[in-house]
Amino acid sequence: MSHWRLQNILNITELDRVTIDKLSSIFDRYADKKMSRLPQQYNPKAIDSTRLAFDKEVLKSLGVEVSQGDLIAIYKMIYESFDEWFDIGENQIEERKNENFNNF
Repeated sequence: MSHWRLQNILNITELDRVTIDKLSSIFDRYADKKMSRLPQQYNPKAIDSTRLAFDKEVLKSLGVEVSQGDLIAIYKMIYESFDEWFDIGENQIEERKNENFNNF
């Protein structure tokens, strides 16, 4: 739990009404839009255009200025993290299969 408390996250209780309304409108606009599976949304070779548009609007509504190049660099880190997590998960599943097979 202590690690979660150290994370920089958006404190929505401190947002003004105008910003909350902007965010609400953005979420409503994208509610029915299709996005790729979560890891693929951030694939730097084929970024999901809906994801990119959504993130840009959210950042703009919060007054955060970030270049598209910087945003893509962040997406690359997210994508690599997902890739690493899935590799770890697949390795653990394979280890369990081997353990179960060896127990017979």
